[in-house]
Amino acid sequence: MKAGAGAPIALWPRKECPNLEECWQDVSNELLSQPLGKLASQVRAKRLEAFEDCEEDEDHWGKHIGLVWENYQLRPPLAGRLGMPT
Repeated sequence: MKAGAGAPIALWPRKECPNLEECWQDVSNELLSQPLGKLASQVRAKRLEAFEDCEEDEDHWGKHIGLVWENYQLRPPLAGRLGMPT
């Protein structure tokens, strides 16, 4: 990855958390304490847990956590010659 190119991983709450300090502590303890290679599966597990184990009106940070993991080595396929549509 090129220096200064930005972070290939973004983890964020998609909804405001009523107690930000508590939410961040939960995220840190349950997601960020694991090896980075397990982050995506841990986020998925927490989202599934939140939807399966919580009541619909119950607020759980797992319902609102978002993850984008960019593969900076992935290159789009080479296109053929570009031209105007006929």
